[in-house]
Amino acid sequence: MNAPRVLADARWTCHGCGSCCRSFDIGPVEPEVIRRLEAASIGDAWAPAAAGFYEVRTSPSGQQALFLTNIDGHCVFLRDDDRCAIHALLGPEAKPATCRLFPFHVAVDADGPAVVPRGTCAGWSASFVDGAPVAEAAEEAVALSAGHFTRFDPARVHVLPGFDVDGAAWLEIERSLLAAIPDGQPEAQLDAARQRLFARAE
Repeated sequence: MNAPRVLADARWTCHGCGSCCRSFDIGPVEPEVIRRLEAASIGDAWAPAAAGFYEVRTSPSGQQALFLTNIDGHCVFLRDDDRCAIHALLGPEAKPATCRLFPFHVAVDADGPAVVPRGTCAGWSASFVDGAPVAEAAEEAVALSAGHFTRFDPARVHVLPGFDVDGAAWLEIERSLLAAIPDGQPEAQLDAARQRLFARAE
C-alpha cells in the first residue's frame, strides 16, 4: 500500500479537553477490547464501570454492535479531570480503536490511504498553531483504521451538471486540479478549479 497522504502542513495534538468523550457515542467497540477490559476487572478499578460499561445495540438491519455506556452525557470512562480512565489504568493500547484513532479520518482510494484530522475535534483549531505534524501519526492512524475507514471507489463521479466520469478518471482530474490551483485567495483558487473542470467537460 502507498504511503499515507496528508494535507500539507496539517497539524494536530490532543489538548485533553475531553470533548470527544462527551460529543459522541463511543463505538462500535471491538469485542476483544471488551473481553480485555472484563479480564482486567475494570469495574473494580473504576467504580462507575462496576454496574456495566458497555451495551449491545442492534441496527435496523439486525446487526449488533458494542458501545461503551454513556452516563450523564459522557463516556463511562471519562474522569473528572477530562482524561480517560482506561488510558490511565491500563494504557492507551487498551482503549477501543475508535478512541485511539480519533480525530483522524482515513479514506482509501486507488492512490492509497489519506489521513486528515476531523474538524469535530474541539482542539482542532488550536492544533493548527501548536500541534504535531499529522504526517508523524499517519502510519499509526492507517494501522488503527482497519474496519474504521472510508473507501472511495465509485463507478461514476458526478463532477458538473451533465459531466460524469469514472472513478479512476476522477482521481486523475483531481490530481491535475490540485497541481494547477494557485496559492492565494480562495476566490482565485475556486475560479481556477472551475476553469479546469469546465475545460475537461468540453
